[in-house]
Amino acid sequence: MKQENEILEKSKQKLENFVEILLEWQKKINLISNSTIKDVWDRHILDSLQLYSLLPGSASSLMDVGTGGGFPGMVLAIANSCCFNKLNKIVLVESQLKKCLFLEEVSKKLSIPVIIRNKRVEEIEEVVDVITSRGVTSCSDLLKKTIGCRSKETVCLFLKGENVDDELKEIRPFYYIEKIKSQTKEGSFIIRIKEEG
Repeated sequence: MKQENEILEKSKQKLENFVEILLEWQKKINLISNSTIKDVWDRHILDSLQLYSLLPGSASSLMDVGTGGGFPGMVLAIANSCCFNKLNKIVLVESQLKKCLFLEEVSKKLSIPVIIRNKRVEEIEEVVDVITSRGVTSCSDLLKKTIGCRSKETVCLFLKGENVDDELKEIRPFYYIEKIKSQTKEGSFIIRIKEEG
């Protein structure tokens, strides 16, 4: 918890600036559910930020699948730029052009170095150390779609809700799977997946 607090403290100003841009763009395009606007910090920022302390120490590249309004990818990129800069390459994958334009503006205004790919992840062949995703599709579907982006060493961190056990049953047996309780939402989990062997 100490590390999480340190990360939040160092990145809080830029995260607040990010929220301002997000809420401004929310008036034009749907980036988050309107019902979560009043609770944007707990529901979106802190939920995404908890992944940063779970990144493997050896990781230098990360890809976020279906970044949308910046979760968790842009939040992790902000934390990375404000804290330890352990990642030297962060790729945000988003198929909707309008959302990519939003992500570009955030990157430019806050000087956050990210690579934005306006594509579907299955069209990408770019191997990274970590793959993250939040609320996009099932774990097994994410593993299928990211096959061109993973090596045997790649670690996947997926933010999931309470029905995740059903998703995990669909995953082939040669993956190491760890279920970590979310620090921000009761009944939610972070699923850590890596190929065995």
